[in-house]
Amino acid sequence: MLDIFTTLADWVVYDLVGLSPVSKWGSSLHFFIEDTTKILALLVVMIYFIALARASLDLERVRDYIQKKNRLYGYGLGASFGAISPFCSCSSIPRFLGFTRYRY
Repeated sequence: MLDIFTTLADWVVYDLVGLSPVSKWGSSLHFFIEDTTKILALLVVMIYFIALARASLDLERVRDYIQKKNRLYGYGLGASFGAISPFCSCSSIPRFLGFTRYRY
């Protein structure tokens, strides 16, 4: 499944640049390109699914559901939701503010 990243790094480092697989520069550049492309692909997929979840999630419904539960259970649900929520503050801070907003 992840062979495409290795193949891409092989092609760039060994064919395009012309470095040897046994040299320090060749293996270092290969590692950098392979892992960088894996991380970028993972970020693209994660950001897409996080944006989809954020757009479809109604904070009012989640907050009302958690408020109806036992206090300890509600804290557990809130902590679990926070653990699986987006990994950057761009999405987690507005979500947190939506949960803590005072309702009249």
